[in-house]
Amino acid sequence: MERNQEVWNEARKRLKELLQQEHTVVFDATFTKAEARKSFLDFARESGAEKIQGIILDTPPEVAKERNRKRARHVPDAVIERMAGELRGAKPKTEEGFDSVFTLDEYQNLIAAEIKSGEGSLRKQFR
Repeated sequence: MERNQEVWNEARKRLKELLQQEHTVVFDATFTKAEARKSFLDFARESGAEKIQGIILDTPPEVAKERNRKRARHVPDAVIERMAGELRGAKPKTEEGFDSVFTLDEYQNLIAAEIKSGEGSLRKQFR
């Protein structure tokens, strides 16, 4: 657990440095829990992020497990199932601090979009 915290501390440090230098940053993390996403989004805003877009790769667990088997470093199937369940129960939303959230299917097709608009959000499904 200590190593994991070191990684997150370093990630936050680098994010803050890049945002303060006015760089565009792409941050790749799973963030299956809404509280963790919200905390990180708040940190990004406090560090200078002006616009935050989320991208959800909505890949069925069976497809993810099959792709995982082809990787050099395997994630246990139980972990993939747990994370998929967590995401099903708490999909990212603009209310958490995103300016927009785009959902892609396993073939990288856009299937949904949510864009913050004034006091609310516009939502559109594409399948």
